[in-house]
Amino acid sequence: MPAEPLFPTEDVSVERVTPATAREWAGFIDSQYRLPTSPWLLALAGRRGWHHYMLRREDAVAAVRSMFIGADGMAWSGIDAPVPGIMAPSFDLDAMLGEAMVRDGLAAGAKLFVADIEAPRAERDGPAYRNYARLGFKLAYFRSHYSYLPANSG
Repeated sequence: MPAEPLFPTEDVSVERVTPATAREWAGFIDSQYRLPTSPWLLALAGRRGWHHYMLRREDAVAAVRSMFIGADGMAWSGIDAPVPGIMAPSFDLDAMLGEAMVRDGLAAGAKLFVADIEAPRAERDGPAYRNYARLGFKLAYFRSHYSYLPANSG
């Protein structure tokens, strides 16, 4: 990664979640997904291998993302909100979080990073693809999302 930022963070700040901010982080995710996920999210805060991030704009949480780094040096990125392109029109905030996580992951010894891009495009040319390519990611595979409809749902 170059020393200079790939995605300037003007008017925003990226911070790691601490025990003092864990409830705010989990509460933000609850509000974005409208699900009561805080109990299990709080169990991940401070847990070995887990790194959680919040992006703030004007002192309010605007986006979050998490990373897990295993003992083998593999890093997985997920638990993101709002989901760019679905819950939020801009992909910029997620790119800023992604850059902070890759830089921190490299410093922590991560050797391979895996991240999902929500709502994948068959053309593989959207802003999420471009942003993650700037971070050094290569497309590994295309995954379709499935949903279950009960047989009697007509």
